[in-house]
Amino acid sequence: MAKVTTYDDIWKEFLVINKTENINLPQTENKIYDIIHSAVKHFNNKMHEDSDLEYNDESESLNRQLTNTEQLIIAHIIRYYFLQNGLTYYTTLFKPFTKEIGLQHYKADVKSIEDAMDRESRKIDELIFNIAEDYL
Repeated sequence: MAKVTTYDDIWKEFLVINKTENINLPQTENKIYDIIHSAVKHFNNKMHEDSDLEYNDESESLNRQLTNTEQLIIAHIIRYYFLQNGLTYYTTLFKPFTKEIGLQHYKADVKSIEDAMDRESRKIDELIFNIAEDYL
């Protein structure tokens, strides 16, 4: 049987780079599957026609063994969208209370999340560039 990358492989890599409290993470299998599905779709889009990566919930795996760099890319894609969702949640929840929490504090928190998203985006691009360079 051909070796494949499992959902656990991807999720463990994400947990290593994410560094957040478990309470902030999805707690059900279905929600984790949804996140992995989305990350695989974004990965395929980022890699253009070079990627035919598919997911399979029954086997909880992808259709092939990913390289270490590909696993990192998907983990960073998950982290990027995790941060984006956190930013949406924070701005939606706390914007009405900027007077109470202070506009400076609110702006600093939003900027911090945006900076983290920017770092993730650059890291994803760097990893993709490194793969492309390897094939030149």
